[in-house]
Amino acid sequence: MARYRPRPGVHWWDTLTNIRCEAGLSRAELAASLDVHYSTIYSIEKGHQTPSQAVLDWYGVLAEGRRRSETA
Repeated sequence: MARYRPRPGVHWWDTLTNIRCEAGLSRAELAASLDVHYSTIYSIEKGHQTPSQAVLDWYGVLAEGRRRSETA
């Protein structure tokens, strides 16, 4: 399970990191779900690489799942 470290969402990549951590996924687990290399997720979450639409969509799925669990 990913270690949660809340950080203010100053940058878009911090927001993505927070979404993944709140979903309880490690970078490796997310990368496996997306069929990409772990370093791709690392680079995106550090702001070194712009995410593809498919990656953004997956973060959206994670965020939506979190939102649904909070309102249930």
